[in-house]
Amino acid sequence: MTGLIRSLILGILVVSMAACTPAGETSPTPTVTLPSPSPTPTPQWTDEEQAALDAIDRYLEVWSDIGQHVTEGGKWNTINTVAADDAATSALNVWKRWYDNGWHLEGAPTLEPTMVQIGMRDGRGQRYYVYGCYHMENAHLVDKTGTRLSGERVDTQPVLYVVLRVQNDRHFVLEGKNQEGTC
Repeated sequence: MTGLIRSLILGILVVSMAACTPAGETSPTPTVTLPSPSPTPTPQWTDEEQAALDAIDRYLEVWSDIGQHVTEGGKWNTINTVAADDAATSALNVWKRWYDNGWHLEGAPTLEPTMVQIGMRDGRGQRYYVYGCYHMENAHLVDKTGTRLSGERVDTQPVLYVVLRVQNDRHFVLEGKNQEGTC
């Protein structure tokens, strides 16, 4: 037991003596180098994921173009070149209501993608679930005179798009759903 106590005392003395410097000398100040902050990484999409994102961009371009030019006999059915199922039907219903009320779109919404998940494959093709933030800051619904319609408005909305890739590598937006939460 005394051997253990002597070893401990000797260890304490060695450590305390090592920390002391002779008179007149200063101990060097350690320099600490902090890593420089790195920029926030940008998501890197695979070719497959990027193709789904490109399909949504094309869909939003066509959707916005038709919405900006809602007229009788307009080219509303061109939405079928980029959308199918609920997305196409929903868009046609929106434009019908806008046409009936004399409204049209100024500007265009955009999507800021945050995640792409590869979904199921079936006889129709491969599905992709694209999550992101739908930005409407630069898109406004206006009446015949160009006056913005008033009412509650949300400029950003979390959204989920479902994209279908068919056998000939064509992509169609099947649906777009607003999600809960904020961007």
